[in-house]
Amino acid sequence: MADLLCLPSDGRETWGLVVNEALACGLPVIVSDACGCTPDLVSPDNGWSIPCDDRDALKRTLADAFERRAEWPAMGRAGRRKVAGHTFEALAQGVEEALRSISSDDSSTNS
Repeated sequence: MADLLCLPSDGRETWGLVVNEALACGLPVIVSDACGCTPDLVSPDNGWSIPCDDRDALKRTLADAFERRAEWPAMGRAGRRKVAGHTFEALAQGVEEALRSISSDDSSTNS
């Protein structure tokens, strides 16, 4: 139901989960640098990041995005690739690795 996601959040946004969802759906995104997901998820190949609370930057970026709308399908594919590895399996592996790391750190300090 959308062609692009725009999330100009302020600093109270800890992580824009909707950005993950938009990228998974193949949408380019415009986010503020305070929404918690740049540069992890948003980069020039799949969207735009703007300074928080900069309305002029938002206007310019919206205009730029509209002018580049022919690139949106490629940007959507790039975003989809970026989040493809964000799975429950990858999350579980990350938790296991972190726990192993903690466990090995504890064993070296107790020896």
